[in-house]
Amino acid sequence: MKKLKSLSILALLCIATAACKDNGTLKKENSTVKTSTPVTNKVHAVETTGIPFIPTPRAISEPISQFVRRIFQDSKGNMWLGTNDDGVIFYDGKSVSYHSVAEGFDGYAVRGIVEDKNGFVWLGTENGLIKYDPNISSTPIPDSFNKYSKKDGLPDDDIWSLMVDSKEVLWISTYKGVASFDGARFTTFSLPASKNDPNRGVSHPKIVSSVFEDSKGNIWFGTPGGAYKYNGKRLQHISETKGLAGNSVNHILEDNNGDFWFATFYNGVSRYDSKTFTNYTKDGIITGDEVWSLFKDKEGNIWFPAEHHGVYKYDGKKFTNYGKAQGLNTAAIQCIYEDTDGVLWFGGYLGLFRLDGEQVVPVTKADLEG
Repeated sequence: MKKLKSLSILALLCIATAACKDNGTLKKENSTVKTSTPVTNKVHAVETTGIPFIPTPRAISEPISQFVRRIFQDSKGNMWLGTNDDGVIFYDGKSVSYHSVAEGFDGYAVRGIVEDKNGFVWLGTENGLIKYDPNISSTPIPDSFNKYSKKDGLPDDDIWSLMVDSKEVLWISTYKGVASFDGARFTTFSLPASKNDPNRGVSHPKIVSSVFEDSKGNIWFGTPGGAYKYNGKRLQHISETKGLAGNSVNHILEDNNGDFWFATFYNGVSRYDSKTFTNYTKDGIITGDEVWSLFKDKEGNIWFPAEHHGVYKYDGKKFTNYGKAQGLNTAAIQCIYEDTDGVLWFGGYLGLFRLDGEQVVPVTKADLEG
């Protein structure tokens, strides 16, 4: 897909859930989503009238959410699904519950979910950082959520990713920069500004898409202006001029060999062995330019989605693709996750999916509760 001529499915959906910087509400997107998969439900958007938008109850046969963008399992085995417009979905193995503004959870879009050593679950939303305290309630209730925002020291309330490092420092990447939280205060971390990119749908010179810590304790940042590596003293910039497939970096991951993988918005996937880059998409080894995330499973396989080209698995020797032939009925997967039972889950446009052998199966609320 030529990104400079038309916005992608994921870019349009990002617009639909991006925070409006003037009034703190969400933008409404009226553009038509073009996809090879028939659209049966309109993407929920929040009206800008100041009246809170409350999604209508869905039929049990419908997707668990129109767009699942984060999947996480906490230390107690509970599953958390971050969505574009339904807030966070909580599944304790028996029942599914939705938590958005109407349920005392101050956010519609959830783009980051992590857990710290104390068992607190942190959720990054378009409206700030939310901490869930399981000591107050074993299942989410309004009193179990505590919110942090710009007034507490965040660079911006619109959060794009979260990461807890090996020192138990929480890193928060936002629309206007990145900060760390040591449990007492937020500290802004300065990164060079990038150029605005209107073709991404949501863009800002200081936006940081992801934060990652490698096996040596270095902190990496994915930005529209390339990747940055921080060794505790100085920043190293990795960009197209050094061989990276593209400067617009969505995600970064280290594999079991110590090589680094980069998911880019325009030019697919790159692997870096600290000397040279292998640009799998640009070199024609795989197809699908727009890649939002990377995931390493327990066996060391690298997984990633590519818009309109399904999901790829790399086992160190070859790529295996999961698409329409395997039952994947969406053009836009955004996240991949493996639970403690070794089950692989995919989240994206049209909801939640599970890998069953070599087949991809859509998962509804009824399926989880049944």
